[in-house]
Amino acid sequence: MKSNIFKFFLVSFLILILTGCASLTMMSTKNLTINSSKLTVEVAETWSQLSQGLGGRTELGADQGMLFVYADSHFRNFHMKEMNFPLDFIWINERRIVGLSANVPVFSADGTISRLKSPGPVNRVLEIPAGWIAAHGLKIGDTVAGLD
Repeated sequence: MKSNIFKFFLVSFLILILTGCASLTMMSTKNLTINSSKLTVEVAETWSQLSQGLGGRTELGADQGMLFVYADSHFRNFHMKEMNFPLDFIWINERRIVGLSANVPVFSADGTISRLKSPGPVNRVLEIPAGWIAAHGLKIGDTVAGLD
């Protein structure tokens, strides 16, 4: 009897752990276009996905990124915790670029983790490889297609 109860709890625990891990790693993807430049992005929507972001990764492909999606438009704060490479940030409200933060290093000049705030209310933030904004000539007011 005790053996069956133990097995039940062990199996239940393993299922709980495995389903929790699966939900953390499985993000949907979208194909975005800004002007004529194309990106494939992972979409972070859940609290755990939004919290983790790209932290801990060792690389990001040239035309890849992560799109952070929020239900409402507010000022957003980001930091480079657990990042291993610099990024560009595209601040988006609805479908329009409202701000650009290029070549954000992992650490600030004072040695602390880089932190940044959106220039205005946004409901989406796009993290892409450093240099992508300049290489593709993005500017404030550009439209991002493929967000829906």
